[in-house]
Amino acid sequence: MQLKSIALEKVAVGDVLVGRSLSVTRPEAMKLVIVQELEAEAILLAPFAATFADDDTDEPSDGEVRISKKQAKQTLACPELEAGDRLLHRERLATIIETKQNDWHVKIRYNDAAGGEFYGNLIWMDLSPTLTALELARIWPS
Repeated sequence: MQLKSIALEKVAVGDVLVGRSLSVTRPEAMKLVIVQELEAEAILLAPFAATFADDDTDEPSDGEVRISKKQAKQTLACPELEAGDRLLHRERLATIIETKQNDWHVKIRYNDAAGGEFYGNLIWMDLSPTLTALELARIWPS
């Protein structure tokens, strides 16, 4: 996965980004987030996951966070998936073998003895193995 610096003027509601934690204990922790709202001085983010529920309220749901645009410049990046990125699908370790730019559908190959391939939407997959590798390598766009 390549992480690219974000241009805030090009970020739109529905964009999937990589968010870096502001935590003092784990400042490099990374996760996928989706842009829920854009405001003049802030951005509302939600987890990018199959379990996220939109309840149509004006109050932030579990996992949602509102950050200033200044924080966004320091903590958000645009991900570009690549063949070779590792993920979990149905609790099985897999590797992306095919992806297209700006498409959240990927083809994966399972890494276990049962093997096999699957094509599907990334929302049903967990990219934490790749994000953890980036975190450990301390890769972040400047």
